[in-house]
Amino acid sequence: MRLICLGQVSKAPRGRQAAPAKKRAGKAAPHPQAYTFLERVPLRLSAHKPVWDALRKHATRQVVVDAEHPKDTFTADVIPLDQLGGEAWAALGQVLAERRALALDAEKQATASEILSKPLDPIFAQELEWLTLRNLLAAAMPRTPGKQARARKPNRALLLLDL
Repeated sequence: MRLICLGQVSKAPRGRQAAPAKKRAGKAAPHPQAYTFLERVPLRLSAHKPVWDALRKHATRQVVVDAEHPKDTFTADVIPLDQLGGEAWAALGQVLAERRALALDAEKQATASEILSKPLDPIFAQELEWLTLRNLLAAAMPRTPGKQARARKPNRALLLLDL
């Protein structure tokens, strides 16, 4: 399963402190960045793989720790929101629009008598997942440009997790 999370950089993990970095060939391993997860959206359907791929183009692979559960460290593709420009948001919007259009076309092919039939269940599941994904990206999207807007919101990022 794949999971897209909206996370906020945490100063230090809650509870016990994270374990110290292990030594690798005389060099210290990088400390994992702690994130507080604000929202989580599972991507179960293959129809949304293009959205995942579009997001992953802007990501860097990092070791992260869940601030709520400091013992849980994992590798994630991290996309700092303050580094996404207008072109990246436009490309994500285009991919989301294409996915939505495909779902709507599939639904329009059904007749009125088939509205409660089993074949429409996958289409409705796709629409529901699309809507939750769209809401997460809308919450992540910057509302107003400029340094004042960034100063009000702490460092946030999208985290892509392959579980």
